[in-house]
Amino acid sequence: MLDYSIVVVGSGAAGLMAAIHAAKGGGCAVLTDGPLGRSNSIMAQGGLQLPRPGAAALRLFEEDICRSARDEVDAARVKTFVENVASTMEDLVGWGLELDREAGGDFVRRSAGGLSEPRVVSVRDQIGPAIVKVLRKIVEQSSIEILEHTKVVDLRACAGGLELDVLMRDGDAKQIRAKAVVVCTGGTTYAEAQRKSQPTTNPANINHELFERIRALGIPLIQADYYQYQPFGVVDTWGKDVGRCVPESITNYPVRLLDRDRQDIGEIRRDRYELTNLMFDLADKGRAVEIAGGRRGFWLTLSDVPVETLETNFPKVYRLLQRSDTVGQDILVYPFLHYHLGGFRTGPAGSTAIPGLYLAGEMVGGLHGRNRLMGNGITDSLVHGAIAGRAAREYVAGS
Repeated sequence: MLDYSIVVVGSGAAGLMAAIHAAKGGGCAVLTDGPLGRSNSIMAQGGLQLPRPGAAALRLFEEDICRSARDEVDAARVKTFVENVASTMEDLVGWGLELDREAGGDFVRRSAGGLSEPRVVSVRDQIGPAIVKVLRKIVEQSSIEILEHTKVVDLRACAGGLELDVLMRDGDAKQIRAKAVVVCTGGTTYAEAQRKSQPTTNPANINHELFERIRALGIPLIQADYYQYQPFGVVDTWGKDVGRCVPESITNYPVRLLDRDRQDIGEIRRDRYELTNLMFDLADKGRAVEIAGGRRGFWLTLSDVPVETLETNFPKVYRLLQRSDTVGQDILVYPFLHYHLGGFRTGPAGSTAIPGLYLAGEMVGGLHGRNRLMGNGITDSLVHGAIAGRAAREYVAGS
């Protein structure tokens, strides 16, 4: 039996942030079923939302989230999220995250669908890898015990805390006991894509297995069947190990979406919910380009974007186009299953009805409703991972 004060399960943005903040009380371990940092978080491209300072900007940010949701949101969760974004990003920048800046030193802020003002900051189109690299370094330099290639197969309450059944790297079954556990293993999007035989931007994972174990503990779900599509999934990667996409920040440049007859389908600087529904509707009406294997798509006019702009600001996209010899050309895109919007209902700090059990990141519902604004996924993980880690530390200190 291994004993810790706090165990964090998962090493994406939420898990790493939770571990960093939980570890300030000592006795913390982070468990991950692969290498440290391997997660959906490293797939994030377009950026994250960082409002400008001031009450007016925060109010607009909150209004954008609630308006775009088109359904019930957890008001307390939204408010907590909005109020903690700036301090979370200050920590990351202080730890070494180098966001894109204007010549004068201000952060570059871009617009995206559903935003009332430009608010998306990034590291070109590689925000996920940049953030995970910074967080992983902090964790590796700390006193946190790192258990890689360790799979949690069950979790339950016990006297004085929680117990986890795990399979270690060498295949040995062990039990781990902790006073508090923070679970940040992501949503069930990959499993949903497999069930529906749909393309997805998510790499192969088994997130759904622990999700179901937690569900069996009686933690209530909210909007569990709500999923989101990224509208610019690259059709050439449909069916590959990981479906690639063009970040929606591309709409800050003069791009359009064209149908099979090269007719403009309309305004594409709208939020994901509206744009993907439009694309699905037009495809059902026969306006999409149909290609082999049941795939279809619409032309994204990357030919309207200077090649040097793509190479400088969207290096991942540029390399993808290079590999397919399509630099300077239009490409076919279609909505790919991207994100689990619903999940477990928790308190604002990630607490559950089971004492000592906290949840954070994509597995928690209530923030996005039917539509997540671009950039709010990894921001959600960072903010609520930090909050859950602190809450677990305070819980242990008071127990």
